Amino acid sequence: MYRLLGLPRLNRERAGEVMARLERVTDESKPLWGSFAPGAMINHLRRALAASGGVTQFEDMSTWYLRNVMRHRVLMGLKRIPRNKIKLPAHFLDLRARPVAKERGRFEIQLNDFLDSLDVAPQRKAMHPYFGELTMLEWARWHWLHFDHHLRQFGV
Repeated sequence: MYRLLGLPRLNRERAGEVMARLERVTDESKPLWGSFAPGAMINHLRRALAASGGVTQFEDMSTWYLRNVMRHRVLMGLKRIPRNKIKLPAHFLDLRARPVAKERGRFEIQLNDFLDSLDVAPQRKAMHPYFGELTMLEWARWHWLHFDHHLRQFGV
């Protein structure tokens, strides 16, 4: 098993950084790549938080390779999330335009719920649709990488 100690992951301090970056996303923001509208991107990130808290259930689409090779490469930072390469099934995406301010507020509530769960039970597990079961610490690492990917997508 690899060690995530010392690798950047979502925590309360970094949550403040995420929220500050999200404040710079507006309804008029345009992605540098991909097809997300700004509010839809924030909704996508909120739904990822909900999955890690067990609030939203997704079909397990993991494979041996994704669970045992790619998961570790991504979480260890050996493989960056590629731009325009991952095609998610329609049920993972809601590309409808949504008001950024409203989605940011919904995201912040879900973010705080995740951080509270992380504080209480860092070894609790929840299913990631591609990487299989992740502990809350692994989810924290994934969220940090995933959030940074989409925030860079919008230039913030």
